[in-house]
Parts: sequence; C-alpha cells; structure tokens
Amino acid sequence: MRSGSGAFLECRTYRWREHVGPARTTMRLSDRTELESGRNGDQVPLLQRLLKPEVRAGLTEKSKRPFAAAIDFAESADWPRPEELLTNAYAE
Repeated sequence: MRSGSGAFLECRTYRWREHVGPARTTMRLSDRTELESGRNGDQVPLLQRLLKPEVRAGLTEKSKRPFAAAIDFAESADWPRPEELLTNAYAE
C-alpha cells in the first residue's frame, strides 16, 4: 500500500455464524430480520463476483494457508503440563 502497489478494501460485514460452537447460524443471538439484512448486505460475496474465477480461486487458496498452518501446529503441539493450565488465564 505505501509503495503504491496493491489496494485496500474496507468491507462491512455481518457475523451470521457463531464465533465458536457447532451452530450454523446466530439465530439465538440475532432476530431473523437482522440476520437476513446482514446476509443480504454482505459485501464479500459481491466483491467475489467481481473477480475472475481463477483470481478468486488463487486468493481463496492463499487465504487458507495460515489457518492450515495454525491447525497443524495446534494438532502437533504437546498438551500443556498441569501447572501451565492457568497461564494467561485471569480471574479475580
């Protein structure tokens, strides 16, 4: 961006799935009208349709790599020792 190459896009999105957990929608957290409004106004699918299929496929694949690396790291890491379980966990 600072060198003059590339672009910055701000896409206003709406979380229509839970942050974590098995549920496929946030129906318990949002009413249906709000959920549908958020889905219909999501700019990411709109921008995806503007890209050539091969460009979109490349970006999709590239964006998956950091997540795959994080999952591989987590799955191959040792379980914490019992005395480490509360490290970085705060409570009063």
